[in-house]
Amino acid sequence: MMMHPKTHRCAFVLTGLLAIVLAVPAQAAPVARSVTWLKSFDAACRIAKQKDRLVLAYFSGSDWEPYCQKLQKEVLSSDNFIKWVDANVIPFNCDFPGNNKQDLFKKQNEDLKTRFQVSVVPMFLLLDNDGEVVARFSYDQVKLQENEPVGKPVAAIEFLDNALKNKPDQEKLLVQPSLAAAVDYAKAHKLPVLFLLTRPDPAKPPTPMHKEADKLVDLQRFIRWANINVSFYKAKWPDPSDKTEDATLVKGLIEKFKLGPADAQMVLYVPGEAGFRSRTLAWNTTELKPLMTKLQKDLPLIEYRGIDWLNDVRLARAIMSQQPKRAMFLYFTDGSEFCQKLETEILKTEEFSGWPFHAFVLVKLDYSKGADRPKWLEDQNKGQADLYGIRGYPYCILVNPKGQKIGEAKYMKGGPKTFLAELKKVYDKDTERRLLTGQDEVIATPPTRD
Repeated sequence: MMMHPKTHRCAFVLTGLLAIVLAVPAQAAPVARSVTWLKSFDAACRIAKQKDRLVLAYFSGSDWEPYCQKLQKEVLSSDNFIKWVDANVIPFNCDFPGNNKQDLFKKQNEDLKTRFQVSVVPMFLLLDNDGEVVARFSYDQVKLQENEPVGKPVAAIEFLDNALKNKPDQEKLLVQPSLAAAVDYAKAHKLPVLFLLTRPDPAKPPTPMHKEADKLVDLQRFIRWANINVSFYKAKWPDPSDKTEDATLVKGLIEKFKLGPADAQMVLYVPGEAGFRSRTLAWNTTELKPLMTKLQKDLPLIEYRGIDWLNDVRLARAIMSQQPKRAMFLYFTDGSEFCQKLETEILKTEEFSGWPFHAFVLVKLDYSKGADRPKWLEDQNKGQADLYGIRGYPYCILVNPKGQKIGEAKYMKGGPKTFLAELKKVYDKDTERRLLTGQDEVIATPPTRD
């Protein structure tokens, strides 16, 4: 059969084009990026410590919970979220699949669910690299908003950025230079002494409890608690031949409380009391909750009447650790007309003596010129003014138990009603927010659904 010339030319052209196409290397289809969620909690905390980052722990039901699947499609697989995770956190996924294929990490995840009181998924926790909660939020905070296209969760990223900004700073443990200094500090601030005593043997390697003592003083959860609640001092078991003043005081304390030798022990006591409040001979830094619960329980109760204005920030923080209160720091000076107006028109009225006295620890920081203040108080007040950039008086800074500034207030016309309305708005907003801390932390309630 003969082919028509035109048909032949078409066939030739098509054959040539096919040859060219086949000769060109095929372009690989773009590979969709995704977050590489770690499955091992220990590994996530270890990497977070190495990189000095927080852990983003995502509690999910990947194959059965519709809101987890919705988040995965609309937010978690978006370029915005992936870039944010890569730049800011170590991602960890604690999954509870319905198909029961979770074998290796099943026990770990069940334990974490109990440890962090997770009662609903999806749930997110920001954790420090010691595994302690910095922030808690759920579907409502990171969902795609109605006015946002799929894959562009701008509001969610803004929320996550704010959560990072509100994280507590790394603290250094406040260790008193001597036992005498620890006692004096405790008396000045109405706090107990927490004494960490170790007994290493130079001829032998450190024991497990020696290592636990070293680890404990580096953990942020312990540091934050100790810096608020106690006057902390640590020492080694004194040598019998040591005649220094501090060694003599430590020996006297050992004798007074009949402390037997131990590789490591912590003694909580109130200066002036005949006995100690508690003595702890063993703890596990990988599961710190039992120790922290015990220490908190053994603290002496601080009596605080809401009508009292304190001048001690450290004491105010200790009260907040025991009672569900926020703090109001009043920056004040006698030389200000508006300070006088604030006191007479608002703070000394009957209306102010109600709800604020139950809701806040009241702290007056006096900057009056010529006033006779001890050095520690002068240093404290200067530090507090620098911390919040105070440049004028009167000024009120409102702080939650986490140490976060939650609001501010100045003198305002309208009397106590207007002022209290402003305080209540700030207080309620902080109560409702999901950046929960130790004293505030509760079992999460199911998020509202659209």
